[in-house]
Amino acid sequence: MLLIFSLVLTTSCNKVDCDLIEDENATFEEVFPDESERFNNAIAEYIADPTEDNCEELQDAFEEVLDALEKYDKCAENREEAREFRDDIEEARDDLKDLCE
Repeated sequence: MLLIFSLVLTTSCNKVDCDLIEDENATFEEVFPDESERFNNAIAEYIADPTEDNCEELQDAFEEVLDALEKYDKCAENREEAREFRDDIEEARDDLKDLCE
């Protein structure tokens, strides 16, 4: 779970605008407004009411965030960095499978 949050908070290129994430002042909310809103709402709902349905919504919101982040592997400065980034996304996806268990 920590890895998922790390990816969400620290990673902010298919055809994507790498300039968006190169701006050190850009926030996750600015780069991914739709995913951010759904993710934040899902967390709030789950904290307020930790039901299976709310957990599944949180899990889906995490998956959407990872899908959005995954497109940015093309922004990596080198192949190793891109490989590490993809590995982190896959590890987060694996962790996600256990979120509601």
